[in-house]
Amino acid sequence: MRKHKDENYEQWILSAQEYEQDLATKKLAQGQDPYSVMEEFAQRLIKKLLHPVYQQLQEENKTDVDAAQNKKIYEETYLKKTKPAADQVDGNLFDNF
Repeated sequence: MRKHKDENYEQWILSAQEYEQDLATKKLAQGQDPYSVMEEFAQRLIKKLLHPVYQQLQEENKTDVDAAQNKKIYEETYLKKTKPAADQVDGNLFDNF
């Protein structure tokens, strides 16, 4: 179910809810198990409501970051210049067993 250009998110939510309620009502009228119908109703509605939110987050988080280059800079700047903390183990701990 797509959002129309002229409706806001709240209006679209109400439309999606009505659509899913109608679908669930039809399934109940067909004699399907009420528990499974309600479970499916809840899952479908939640997925519909969260989809545009996740889509927006993914669009906003697109970057041109070079992870390998950043890892190399981090290692050179921090890891190679500091000694391990007391709770870190240097080398192979289990080689003596």
